[in-house]
Amino acid sequence: MKYCAKCGKQMNDGDNFCPGCGTPQTNGLSQQAPEYTDSFAGPSYTYDTSDGSRPMYTYDSLSAEQQLQNMYSQNPSADGKVGRVKKKKQKSRRRLIPLFGAAAVLIILFLVFFFRYVTGSGSLTKNGAVKAYYNALYSKDGEALLDAMVSDSLLKAIEEDSGFDKERIVRLMRASITASSTNYKYRRIRITDSEKYDKSEVSDFVRKINRQMGSSVKISDMCEAEVTYEVWNSYYEEWQESSAPLVLYKSGGKWYVMPDNLEF
Repeated sequence: MKYCAKCGKQMNDGDNFCPGCGTPQTNGLSQQAPEYTDSFAGPSYTYDTSDGSRPMYTYDSLSAEQQLQNMYSQNPSADGKVGRVKKKKQKSRRRLIPLFGAAAVLIILFLVFFFRYVTGSGSLTKNGAVKAYYNALYSKDGEALLDAMVSDSLLKAIEEDSGFDKERIVRLMRASITASSTNYKYRRIRITDSEKYDKSEVSDFVRKINRQMGSSVKISDMCEAEVTYEVWNSYYEEWQESSAPLVLYKSGGKWYVMPDNLEF
């Protein structure tokens, strides 16, 4: 029996090539396989085939398990020194709590602003109130006309004075628009002139309404505006410029067109 000089595989005496690695062999000579050592698994193989015995196995002083443990418990640094592996410290999430809190406050403030000033009745600007008023007239929308003219406090006063609820008031306003013979289209609606009421005039007007309605109506500002717009003349089939005076009032941070008549 003989063994491959390269890989140490046992061979028959007549084999010229190793059946394991294919290396050509020298016939008639006893071969001694080279010693194989692994840096962490470490058994050394020594072959002495002169007497036909099996190869002898010797192990390094450190077992494979110990060498593996040493390899994974140490980390070579850039300068070749071996040191312990440093665990990365996780950043504390407490620093993110103030950011989440600030974001939540901003979202709440935005929602309050949106539902108070963007949705519902009234407009944030005088021009917005005027445009909403004329658009409601053209569409003959009683609810839109109510939102353009009646604030929350004035609506409450009208309900208490007339005994009607909001739905009944909307139907009455829609009927008054529908009964009107006018069916004009408006465009380029804008305020060209405005005269602000002073505080005493606003106070006198509010007291007059409160005596008439028997309720407290909140009005913080008023003005008389000259509104210019273009109206469609169906007879001549052309747009004609026109204007009209309107009284505007501010209540709850929004502007409205003052109704000509508060009786329903």
